[in-house]
Amino acid sequence: MINVGIIGSGFIVPTFIEATTLVKGFKYVGIASPVEEQLKNLKEKYNIGYYSLNNDDVLKDPKIDVIYVAVPNGLHYEIAKKALQNNKHVIVPIRQHILVVAVLQYQAVQVVRHIIQVVVVHQHKITQQQSMVLVPLMEVQ
Repeated sequence: MINVGIIGSGFIVPTFIEATTLVKGFKYVGIASPVEEQLKNLKEKYNIGYYSLNNDDVLKDPKIDVIYVAVPNGLHYEIAKKALQNNKHVIVPIRQHILVVAVLQYQAVQVVRHIIQVVVVHQHKITQQQSMVLVPLMEVQ
């Protein structure tokens, strides 16, 4: 079982959660955001264990293995770095974030030692069919 925490409550969260239904073993433990109404709705709709208005509650939760970063682009680095510092694996949506990913890979080498992978979630523009692929990037010694 992979216990997932989510930071953010924007439009990408339902897309990610629905795409991960393709992968067995994901359990959504907690979600944090400053927008309480969205948190309540997401918690109920997707059976997420709890919600918090404080990101640290999710980032520091010892039951959570992976943090999905669903905040505005300018906050990706800060949230992902905090997650790595709390020994969490990190999923960051990447489109135009090549620099952010490169910096996170560099910092990941210094913060944690594991196989780094990128989860690619693709949604076909016409059929709306979603697929998910794990792409190994590098092995950290």
